[in-house]
Amino acid sequence: MVLKVSPVTVRRDWSSAKIWLYRELAGETNDGLGSLETAR
Repeated sequence: MVLKVSPVTVRRDWSSAKIWLYRELAGETNDGLGSLETAR
């Protein structure tokens, strides 16, 4: 292991990253404020 993290951690982080990316690309937010780009 190069990064010294377990496979379970990698899968969990990858799953979270995919969900975040999908929501960013779709323009969905949980707080109603839009993405960081539109919040400036």
